[in-house]
Amino acid sequence: MLVLDSHVWVKFVAGASLSKRARRTIERAAGAERGVLIPAISLWEIARLAQDGRLKLGERLERWFDAALATVSGDLAAITPEIAIIAAGLRCHGDPADRLIIATALASDAVLVTRDAAILELASSGKELRVLEA
Repeated sequence: MLVLDSHVWVKFVAGASLSKRARRTIERAAGAERGVLIPAISLWEIARLAQDGRLKLGERLERWFDAALATVSGDLAAITPEIAIIAAGLRCHGDPADRLIIATALASDAVLVTRDAAILELASSGKELRVLEA
């Protein structure tokens, strides 16, 4: 099972630059039963960036979200009580959205695919978080 960080999901859907290993891993997971999880908070992050003009998606958000979820055969991971509690307990990362993404991976026992330096550093510090650098 994979959890995609917001920027990785956008790059994968756009065919933009990701490491070969990350792209292959996402493609395999999208075609397998274990699949891909997209944290619900990623929708908010992407919508905010698009509405602020910092991300150009080329179509209405609703249509982009539907197509992007289909591209990765992704399931939305809701913010459950377990995820909220894990995220609230993470003192190692300042961005609340990133805390929810990390918590989604931890609660799902999934590998988080990211380029976020702070998340990669957290994983290398011996925490139980498993990551794949994108």
